[in-house]
Amino acid sequence: GLVFSVITITGLETFGMSGGPSILANYSSADPLSWLAKIGLGSCVLFEFPLLERCFRKTFVELFRFPWLEQHFLTVVASIASAVALASMPDFGLDKTSAIGGALGASFLVYVAPALMALQSGKKEPDASEGATRIILQGVAGLGSAIGGLGIAEAMQA
Repeated sequence: GLVFSVITITGLETFGMSGGPSILANYSSADPLSWLAKIGLGSCVLFEFPLLERCFRKTFVELFRFPWLEQHFLTVVASIASAVALASMPDFGLDKTSAIGGALGASFLVYVAPALMALQSGKKEPDASEGATRIILQGVAGLGSAIGGLGIAEAMQA
């Protein structure tokens, strides 16, 4: 949280209220380092999909007992890939696609995935305080989903 706050405040102090959802769009297109950063960000978004999707799908299936999701994983992957392809349409814009991917990826990696992993690992070793811990972890996953939703809403307005 502290690192995120410092980075956010630094970006706000640098660009003010004119900062967009993709902070790299505020840098000059003639700056070679901004191009390097844009290529790096694009690579992260491109290559994080298969890594996140498989782990999330398997944990989701085990935790919430949705066997059809595992049996029809190609349909799930195709639907997600279709959504990504639609988001990549020319009128949609790469900046908006990156902002949506960043909002979803960040909230998933910081809030949702760790909470789901802790919920999954907690199933094997029951504890007296399991009920309260489970509620807190579900709340953290819900908070991450809400933050991701707010990020998507902000990216769509830009």
